[in-house]
Amino acid sequence: MTQAIVSGVVTKLADLILEQVRFLSGIDSKIGEVKLQFSQMQRFLIDADSKSKRGDERVKGWIRDIRSVAYETEDAIDTFLVEANHQRFIFFPNRLFARLTLGQKISKIQAKLRIISESRTTFGIKDFSEDTGQLPFQRHVLPDVDNGDIVGFEAEKGDVIDLLLHGPCNNIRHVVTIVGPGGLGKTTLAQMVYSSVKRQFDICLWITISKDFNIIDVLKKILQKLQHCTEAEGQNAGDRVAYLLGEVNTLLRQRKYLIVLDDVWSEDVFTQLETALIDIGNGSRVLMTSRSLNVATRADSYGVYHLSFLNEEESLGLFLKKALVQSSNPSPECPVELLHLAKMQVKRCGGLPLALIVLGGLLSSKPRTHQQWSKVFEMLNWHTHGQECMGILATSYNDLPHFLKTCFRYLACFPVDYRIPSKPLMKMWIAEGFIEASGAGQLEDYAEEFLEELAQRCLVQVVERSFNGSIKSVRVHDLLREIALSEAAENDFLLIWKEEDEHKDLNMTRRVAFHEGIDASSTNNRQKDLRKISMPKLRTFLSFNRCIVISIGFILLRVLELRNTYGFERLPSGPPGIANLVNLRSLGRFWVPESWKKNLPHFPGIRKLQLRCQDNNDGRLLQDLLSKSNSLHSVRLDNFYPPQNIIDLRISPSYDNIHTLILSGYEFGCTRNQIVQIAKMPPNLTKLTLSYFHLNEDPMPTLEKLHSLKSLELSYIYILAETMVCSSGAFPQLERLKLDYVPTVKEWKVVNGAFPVLKYLVIGCCYCLQALPDLRCVTTLQELNIDELLLSEIMEKSGEEWQKVEHIPKIQEY
Repeated sequence: MTQAIVSGVVTKLADLILEQVRFLSGIDSKIGEVKLQFSQMQRFLIDADSKSKRGDERVKGWIRDIRSVAYETEDAIDTFLVEANHQRFIFFPNRLFARLTLGQKISKIQAKLRIISESRTTFGIKDFSEDTGQLPFQRHVLPDVDNGDIVGFEAEKGDVIDLLLHGPCNNIRHVVTIVGPGGLGKTTLAQMVYSSVKRQFDICLWITISKDFNIIDVLKKILQKLQHCTEAEGQNAGDRVAYLLGEVNTLLRQRKYLIVLDDVWSEDVFTQLETALIDIGNGSRVLMTSRSLNVATRADSYGVYHLSFLNEEESLGLFLKKALVQSSNPSPECPVELLHLAKMQVKRCGGLPLALIVLGGLLSSKPRTHQQWSKVFEMLNWHTHGQECMGILATSYNDLPHFLKTCFRYLACFPVDYRIPSKPLMKMWIAEGFIEASGAGQLEDYAEEFLEELAQRCLVQVVERSFNGSIKSVRVHDLLREIALSEAAENDFLLIWKEEDEHKDLNMTRRVAFHEGIDASSTNNRQKDLRKISMPKLRTFLSFNRCIVISIGFILLRVLELRNTYGFERLPSGPPGIANLVNLRSLGRFWVPESWKKNLPHFPGIRKLQLRCQDNNDGRLLQDLLSKSNSLHSVRLDNFYPPQNIIDLRISPSYDNIHTLILSGYEFGCTRNQIVQIAKMPPNLTKLTLSYFHLNEDPMPTLEKLHSLKSLELSYIYILAETMVCSSGAFPQLERLKLDYVPTVKEWKVVNGAFPVLKYLVIGCCYCLQALPDLRCVTTLQELNIDELLLSEIMEKSGEEWQKVEHIPKIQEY
């Protein structure tokens, strides 16, 4: 942890000297000396970290001191940069005062670092600059662990399906519970069962319960999925339990349903939900997973399924699949000299799949030698006997390079079992400064590589991949999340907000997350004026809660993400203080406040911007905001109508840097008098989504010139032209194209030479389209998803329509 912080501070100091040199006259040499001191300290932190893991309390204190000074340095730099970004900084007295203040802070930091450096010899901390003693780190691509990798689960899946579908009475709604300790694979098995049987039910829902069960939250999640509404809409359903139970009951009535309740801890969960889960004798089912036998028997004593530990043979097979598999050879044999070592350590895993997978993932990144494998197994002995699984998980975490440790700890910001979307996650990492480019690539490319490495080491579970194989979303096992949360808490890295925290000293808090589960009926929770809570060091604010946040006054804030939050951003003036967040790098899920029309904020370093207009007049305001933003990489504007109905982003100084652009008109007011013209798009876009617009002409001649575009989506787009044409050479890099509800186009022409690398195509709800375009010239297509009407025409496998698509390996209904 401290290695990553110090490394980040060294980079910040270097950037400060480079970028603010004209304002640092007289103190630039001091800053350079502090940078050198921290750089030298990095060499000793490796040995110190090793000693602290072995329980040396004095060394732990020494590391805490370094971390504290590193944080102090980071705060001094960021505070200076906030001042530098204010308009008043142009006046000489203000510049002089800011420089003097920074100089005084740097002098104190120098003195503290000298004392810390002198004390290290007392603790016997060595310089590991030449031989770090760390296990070698090899980054390479490995296939994910899918459900089939869990040895023996096919048999278990069949048993659970039989128990679920053929109970004591087929028509009575009954409950099946998969019971076993954490890490045994209960959720994985439930997912396999769910995928196999869901077509036999009218309604299928997957609900994660977790330890902090809240009946209101769970009922709202069920309602949200039953009504197919957004999180925000689902949260407006009210807070009375009886009302919510009745609503769920009504929606489930007369429907054969399958509901999965994953990770149930309390016996009261099913008791409280039972009223909603109506039984009308139509064969509905509930599938639960739990660590508690009492939970299972309380719900339905007939439907208890005990998931067994893996035997030695199954354990060894699963371990070797992870430890030895490579992309070039999916089933390599274990070298003879390693087999004995492997068998010894597999026994320590006790037949627990999670431990086997994580241990195998750890070994997969090491050279396949007796020496390196022995080193890993020696590391396992650092941990308490009787806690083998947690020891293996902790060892895998400790083996991460410092930059990956920081990224992994950040995952604790998200709630238990949360499906974490990769793009926002990676943008948060970048905004926090966790990602440093070591070459010519984009920061996003390095962030994606880091997430892939965590997946390959089995520290995150890949939930979904996109059309091009990149990770779309991940989930963290609750035992691994405990590791991340423990490390984050120990190092003052993160606070998961609780009611009592309002009265604590939070002056050192750097990240805070509001999770679901806080009592929504509490007035204090419904409205939080966070300016009254002192968190001057805060860098990240994440809200997954229903509380309304009245104001935000954290001037060093870099990440502001608001999910599932009551009306928060729609307050007439917006949260006071938002305009002062000049350090902000990532702003998500935010309604444009009325106050911005009088005093437009300035976010000079922002990379990710997601805003939602309150009225059509906000279009000009957003154009003005973009014109002040120099660092934008990702932009999303919802309810957006551009000035003069012309989409033209050339006014932004970030025009050439924007890679992701999502523009959406007003979903419920898309009328023909709001006809939009696409004038110019940022030339280096890789992803573009347009939805809920009326376009005055065929957009393809403009869009096909975006030579870097890899993903294009047009949804709910009304085009006045009846013909759409993609010319030869169009979209040279496009891999994914989605046309979802483009109902006015009658003809779509694809000229030979268009889409030279297209792999994935969706054509849905294009009701006027008289025929498919001739796709025979698009030889790279791997998957075609089309609506039922078009599919029925080609599935006869005869005639001209079939000839257009017969070369495509996968064709299915959208």
